[in-house]
Amino acid sequence: MTNELRTRGVLCSANFMPSWVKPVSAGPRSSVAEMRERAELGRELRKQAVQDIESQGYGIYEAVRELNERFGVAHYTPRPDGAQAPPFWGSWSWKEATVMIATALGCPEPPWDETTRSWWFNKNHGLFDWVKTPADVARIRVPDWGKTPQVIAMLEAQARWREAFPGDPAPFDMLYPLTIFGNRWMIAAGYPSFIDTGICLLGIANFLAVLAGERALANALADKCFELITSYGDFLLSMAGMEIEGWMGFGGDVSAMLSPRLYERYGNGFDARLFEFIKSAHGAADDAPWNLHSCGPSAHLYDVWARHHHRMNIAVMQTRLIPGQVARLRAALPVTHLDLTVHPGHFDFASASPQMVNQMIRQTAEGAGRREVGIHVFAVAHEPTDIPQLAANVWACYHAMEELEKTS
Repeated sequence: MTNELRTRGVLCSANFMPSWVKPVSAGPRSSVAEMRERAELGRELRKQAVQDIESQGYGIYEAVRELNERFGVAHYTPRPDGAQAPPFWGSWSWKEATVMIATALGCPEPPWDETTRSWWFNKNHGLFDWVKTPADVARIRVPDWGKTPQVIAMLEAQARWREAFPGDPAPFDMLYPLTIFGNRWMIAAGYPSFIDTGICLLGIANFLAVLAGERALANALADKCFELITSYGDFLLSMAGMEIEGWMGFGGDVSAMLSPRLYERYGNGFDARLFEFIKSAHGAADDAPWNLHSCGPSAHLYDVWARHHHRMNIAVMQTRLIPGQVARLRAALPVTHLDLTVHPGHFDFASASPQMVNQMIRQTAEGAGRREVGIHVFAVAHEPTDIPQLAANVWACYHAMEELEKTS
């Protein structure tokens, strides 16, 4: 039987994360043999951890599996090419574009953390503290990307990864499959935002101070970041090796740190500039689908997003779920698939009662108009005694979705 909620793009999924289980993963800078060895060790450790937790009878993995299989994946509309779902994307993880740009300009290389499969870049490096005027900004060069040690190291590591794990496409950071409105998915190419790139170059405090109080310097920095972003993005795109259907680059990870006034200028304004560049340089259509992103709590930006120059192009956005605010977000982005993540600062999933979880799921779906919304829960256990409550709350998600389906 067709899942009515899934056909309307209403989704709910959970990811169980026992914090005492420290993952082991293949390091992207390792040799082929080391990659395979660490990957195999990681699989064995994960398998043992699952067995240990399941042996305690908590039922958390069953709850997560049932929720994700029934309500967590979109009921995708058939595609002309016959593909039924997004392709396997693998587990390759290299430094994101903003960090590649910053390190190519001399910023310190970030360390790799295999437990989070992340690169921890220190944004407060001070390398560009000498940038005080628009003339200083003009002195920042745009690298010849293919000749930089950072890009050469990335391409060599990517080749080793593909040798170690045949079948893993190891795509560049700027490529990603996204679920979008209308139960569709697309392969999107992303260009970094000005906000995220500027912070990587100047540091958080310095960059925000420039945006707030030195408009001429901020505008010069935006121009320079646009050069860096588009040249690096185009360089990677030339090697993508796959058809691009949509685009990423609107918003930014740290959008929530900007006031509405500053976001209007350096978020919406920069997005409009990037949109026109993609149309001109890559022949994107006027109605091409785009992704909008803001990691943090962003209710103060909803009204600004409603004034986005290309609001109707925003096919999907990811941001934090703020209970009681979803109807406002839907009003701001009426056609967008809303990808919402649950975080403790706004809804503490680990300590909430099942009744509260049920209410949160139902209110979120209702606020989004019972369409085009995905609710993603991180069920984090800090110790084994946390698991029974988490399992009960994942089942509460399942039952709330069942109730919504019966009344849809």
